[in-house]
Amino acid sequence: MSSLSVVDVHQFFGIEINEFPVRIAETALWMMDHIMNVCLSLEFGHTYARIPLESSPTIVHGDALEIDWNEVLSPEDCSYVFGNQY
Repeated sequence: MSSLSVVDVHQFFGIEINEFPVRIAETALWMMDHIMNVCLSLEFGHTYARIPLESSPTIVHGDALEIDWNEVLSPEDCSYVFGNQY
């Protein structure tokens, strides 16, 4: 069953300037991982769970305009970059 789920929270990285949103992002990624695992279980008729939580996303508390992104994730390991503005 583990071969069906090829995306894990440890593959997600981010930079956030405020501390509280860092914790929200980590929690939201764990929740979405759980929700998608429930969908996977229902679709294929097997229970699939990643509990206890053994991996986690890497959300760095810092200013994305000032931090060296290579310290967060090397470019060779990165497939996509998403951003937002306000």
